[in-house]
Amino acid sequence: MSKYYCLIAGLPDVSLDDTKLTYSVSEFKEELDSALSKRDSKLVRWIFLKYDNANLLSYLRNASVGEFDSRGVFSEEDIKYICDLVKDEQKVPKAMSVPAYFVEFIKEYYARLEDSEAKEHHILWEDRLSSLYYNEAIACKNSFLSSWFELNLNIGNVMTAQNCREYGLDKEAYIVGDNRVAKKLRRPNARDFGIDDSFEYIAELMQIAEDKDFFMREKIRTFLCVKGVLMLCAGTGSKKLSYIKHLI
Repeated sequence: MSKYYCLIAGLPDVSLDDTKLTYSVSEFKEELDSALSKRDSKLVRWIFLKYDNANLLSYLRNASVGEFDSRGVFSEEDIKYICDLVKDEQKVPKAMSVPAYFVEFIKEYYARLEDSEAKEHHILWEDRLSSLYYNEAIACKNSFLSSWFELNLNIGNVMTAQNCREYGLDKEAYIVGDNRVAKKLRRPNARDFGIDDSFEYIAELMQIAEDKDFFMREKIRTFLCVKGVLMLCAGTGSKKLSYIKHLI
């Protein structure tokens, strides 16, 4: 990736204590679009595809996107066009750079609608799409981005597993992804879910999950994400995200 010191230097200061956003995701995305090289733009797309996931689910369920989230990569017309092509078993143009998981999910969704027996088995489509999304994002060729997605996946899954345990829910239905930590979390096991040697933040996350203050839990969870990013940067010699060091 290229070095974008001017871009980073121009970003506003942020703090975990901030209660009001002064810089939106849409504004950040616009700034990135104008500053990044073509190669780096393709990598950054992965971060914004989570908004496309929500738009895709909305379209498939309602035959319209509803309140379209413009923070994604694809337009409302793109989403409809992609779904129509996949439904008609036509190839999606390579120029659209549609990720493989997107097409796989659409095929799976339509196939299930046509299968009367499959309809009887409940499936959480949000979690299924998230699993496909994270699996492909983690497999991307950029080591930093891959590690970032795996960190987020692991943090989210540990918090989910603890909530399932607390409320008596089936972990198998809510854990997403297929990495080593996700597979261990799906098994019945001890207090630390048997992943103390697989994920270094497990002790801190277990403490967070037991806090009844939802706002504080999310705040500390964000702190761990930032801490993880800085460790990734240190590990790769990267200075691209040094502007967030004041958060810890």
